[in-house]
Amino acid sequence: MERSHLKSPIEDSRRLWTFKTLCIHTEYSSSFWCQGHSIQLDHVVLVTVEFDDREIFQWSKVTTSINNLILEKLYCDHCGTMRIQGNHNYSCKLKFKEQSIIDQNPHQLLWKRSKPPQFPTRYNLPRFAITMNELTLGLKEKLSPIDLRLRPDQRYLDIDCYNFLSLATA
Repeated sequence: MERSHLKSPIEDSRRLWTFKTLCIHTEYSSSFWCQGHSIQLDHVVLVTVEFDDREIFQWSKVTTSINNLILEKLYCDHCGTMRIQGNHNYSCKLKFKEQSIIDQNPHQLLWKRSKPPQFPTRYNLPRFAITMNELTLGLKEKLSPIDLRLRPDQRYLDIDCYNFLSLATA
């Protein structure tokens, strides 16, 4: 049985989250198919993330297969169902589908990038990337004091407002 307890690399005295894993059981198996040699890892592992506001999320890992060990194109597959359970009535069920030669629809588009902006920014960031730095309601209190999203000069750089940038750094 293995237990580990890690803290966030950027931690301050007011904010803390912990990451724990509990390895209950691991099984390894190997097989030889016409495609090449493969190793399958079946492990029962409980992963827990606990935040300072006592919100806890737990999940277990899915089966991992390392395929084509003998042939040229080595690849990993993850298959099975992962259930993520929160202590505040949040839950999620993710189904990992194994790659198959006979699958009718092996690839499913989950996300498509938006068209580039008419007037690109200096760093050519799409709108989605810029919104990743926006402070949402309640996020400011959870961030470390040295988080870049709290710096106004960084925000002005993101949106190409160089006139305000000199005022923010002065």
